[in-house]
Amino acid sequence: MRRWIAISVVIVIAIFAAFLLRPAPEPEYRGRSLSSWLRQATEPARHSKVLNEARAAIRAIGPAKVVPRLLRLAASRQKQRTLRDWMTELTRRFDVYAGPVFQSNEPQYMAVAGFQALGPDAAEAVPALADMCNEPDRSMVALQCLAAIGPAAKDAICAALTNHDMKVRAMAIWSTPAVVTNKAILFTTITPSVNDSDPSVRAAVIEVVGAQVSIPEKAVPWLTDIVRRADTNDAPLAAMHLQNFGTNGLIAFATLTNAVEEAPYSALAQASLRTLMQMAPDRVLPILTRHLHSIDPFIRSQALMLLIREYPNPTEVVPAVQYAAEDPEEIIATRAERFLERINPGPSADGPAPK
Repeated sequence: MRRWIAISVVIVIAIFAAFLLRPAPEPEYRGRSLSSWLRQATEPARHSKVLNEARAAIRAIGPAKVVPRLLRLAASRQKQRTLRDWMTELTRRFDVYAGPVFQSNEPQYMAVAGFQALGPDAAEAVPALADMCNEPDRSMVALQCLAAIGPAAKDAICAALTNHDMKVRAMAIWSTPAVVTNKAILFTTITPSVNDSDPSVRAAVIEVVGAQVSIPEKAVPWLTDIVRRADTNDAPLAAMHLQNFGTNGLIAFATLTNAVEEAPYSALAQASLRTLMQMAPDRVLPILTRHLHSIDPFIRSQALMLLIREYPNPTEVVPAVQYAAEDPEEIIATRAERFLERINPGPSADGPAPK
């Protein structure tokens, strides 16, 4: 008898424990689970209607119920990616159409989508996400989630700028504009990282600074100095981003032209010429015309290619291209002739070209 009593007690305790330890029911909104809404929130931005509907539902459920689940999703290990996962990432990252749009089941994507929906309302998650920044399997998603939260995550992202992992440092650079809204402070926060030993981190700094067109007085001299250093990786990128500033970048004109003359048609020279063509095409045309007279056929060929492919006003380059059409190198002369035919086609076999 005692044995049966003991067994009954054990069974009752087990049932009671199972009841207490059972997973909490998943929050719902309008008859759909939070997970369902999170999957919908992974749709690309081009599907704004369904994306906004999902974000509104997530906000309606509320941060108190959503944040703990988002943290669990962010902390989960990424599964082996399928073709469907890669297609989903493509459509989300570049906002392009890539066949039928799939909603992602990837837990970390769902976590990022959830934090993007909640924004500043998810600030309570910052300490936990900051800890994840030091975990290799979770650091990238943690930084994306922190950036989605906004300025409340500033300290956590700024701390990641000196992380031992170069991928984390680079991602922190990209994430900083989301948490540091004052452009001048953003500039002073990230520019020291241009001395980082890793080229991908330096590239991230240059690209973020190159996007700060509202502070040309700080960004343009800084980018110009990077061009002067003539580093093979950094200088061409800095030269390219100077074109973002339009005429405000003209103070870099001398530096860019020096880069062109010192090593014609190196990566830095070509980036400098492209930027000059955007900022002051009338001032770069004489440089390219002079290069068409070079004794080096490579320089003549490169000058012609820039003139016929990238110069903003094709009709202005006709005299220079006419000269190139007489070039002793057949390939140069042929390219020039084909360009002139497109600009001013002659009579066809069916009669004169229409006026």
